[in-house]
Amino acid sequence: MADTKEKNSIKCSRTCLTRITAFFSRLSDAFISQPHQYESPRRLFGLPLLTINLGPSLPGEQIRHARGVVAFGNSACGIIAIGMFLAKGIIAVAPLAAGVFCVGVACLGLLSVAVLGIGLISVSILAFGYIAIGILAIGYKAVGIVALGRDCIGILAIGKTVRTLIQF
Repeated sequence: MADTKEKNSIKCSRTCLTRITAFFSRLSDAFISQPHQYESPRRLFGLPLLTINLGPSLPGEQIRHARGVVAFGNSACGIIAIGMFLAKGIIAVAPLAAGVFCVGVACLGLLSVAVLGIGLISVSILAFGYIAIGILAIGYKAVGIVALGRDCIGILAIGKTVRTLIQF
């Protein structure tokens, strides 16, 4: 009895794994094979409410851009912008992002959450800003393993007001 349950569970997990693998394979083939473009007919401030512009660019073509209130694409610009490479907007999410609130690998904004972040408030591995929180934090108020600024908290902190394990 227990032996058949074990065989059925192995068979089920292999079937599920095969289906999931096939789904992601079809999804990646669809993304790579041809560009996809959608622009909603509704407009706000002269911009389409939703714009999707994904897919590869043809040789010699510029990178594909999505511009709208909500923009999703290789490069996106909008109030809410989600980009595969670049995003600019009030809320921007992409490897390279710029905006008021941005998340990515390298970000520039009022509030940035990234590997390399520059902003008024930056929560990053390498954080630069008025309030900087990260492994290396440089700012007026800095919190990190290595913190540089006027008011610092860290293991190694250099500044006017310092709370640290090692003081200079």
